[in-house]
Amino acid sequence: MAYRSDESSLLIVVLDTNPVWWGQQLSKPNRDLTFTNCIEELLVFCNSHLMMDQRNKLCVIAAHPSKNKFLFPKSELADETASDDSEIMRQTKSDGQYELFAKVSETIREEVKDLIFSDTSGELHADCMLSGAMSMALCCILSVAWLPVINHFAAKCGL
Repeated sequence: MAYRSDESSLLIVVLDTNPVWWGQQLSKPNRDLTFTNCIEELLVFCNSHLMMDQRNKLCVIAAHPSKNKFLFPKSELADETASDDSEIMRQTKSDGQYELFAKVSETIREEVKDLIFSDTSGELHADCMLSGAMSMALCCILSVAWLPVINHFAAKCGL
């Protein structure tokens, strides 16, 4: 399939944030895979996707044992699927890093921290809500694919 330069690309990442699974990984002989390393490598991958084309979009969803959560964009922005680059650049301080990358990294780190520290259930479950996270991802794809079409027809009809 040929790449069309006039189309944007949507990357949706579902991250398993189950503390039981990540804790089991620490007890294995190969301890190179830690949750912190995974987050850092995920940020590099996501930023690489955004760097490929300015129209590329990103959505990161956490699958946790107690709930699923949009890590990026934040849940109040999730229906937009990807924030406007100019809005992000106005909100982020410039420290020499591309503002969109800084905002993605900062937002994902904050949302993961909030998710983990807000889980006060006290019970540890070995499973996560992966099917719910996949449903959220499919809804995200649907909104990106059909929202422009719906808006176009609504504008034509005067709605």
